[in-house]
Amino acid sequence: MNERPYSSDPVDLLVDMIVRRQREGLVDGLRQVLEDGPPGQAPDPSDIARHKWFRSLEEDDKAMVLDMIRQSIDRALLGAMLMLDGPFHVEDRMYEPVLYLDVYEDEGAWAKDRPSYRTRRVNDPAADPDSLAGRYILAVDGPDGGSEP
Repeated sequence: MNERPYSSDPVDLLVDMIVRRQREGLVDGLRQVLEDGPPGQAPDPSDIARHKWFRSLEEDDKAMVLDMIRQSIDRALLGAMLMLDGPFHVEDRMYEPVLYLDVYEDEGAWAKDRPSYRTRRVNDPAADPDSLAGRYILAVDGPDGGSEP
């Protein structure tokens, strides 16, 4: 395994992927269902009812609903990041998530489990003062992160 560092921090890349693909994808997907209606030939009746209800709202109320969706997703993802940042207890046992990222040059290297680079521990508070939760907040508040739905 080659230990050469990459030009961009893989941990920042991971958090950026969570923000750009997961957070923004969820917000946009829910917005589309509410505004345009649910996709498919036999959509869930509750999705149809929510779409009809949303269309009946005033523009300010629609903006408030979309803001609540974004805020709910942010709180859920931030909560997940906080859980990954450090140890937690369940009953009498202590658990500590330990995360590393492997970087593969291509799918062939991935299929053979031959990473070209393994990051330092992603969630190591002793070595990295930037927690996953902190990086998430920075990514959300950064350019385009806090854009309106």
